[in-house]
Amino acid sequence: MRLVECGSIYSMYFLKEYWGKGLGTKLMDEIINILKNEGCKRVSLWVYETNIVY
Repeated sequence: MRLVECGSIYSMYFLKEYWGKGLGTKLMDEIINILKNEGCKRVSLWVYETNIVY
């Protein structure tokens, strides 16, 4: 296992027809598990200041 102090998620985009289906949550959960397995202790998520929640 490689020790990495921090992982970053820079972007994630879904077409509008996929919004509200839980795909972002499932993908984030999988990404976090992968980073944990790589030894990451922290994860940062970049979002736009004007990010809209639907």
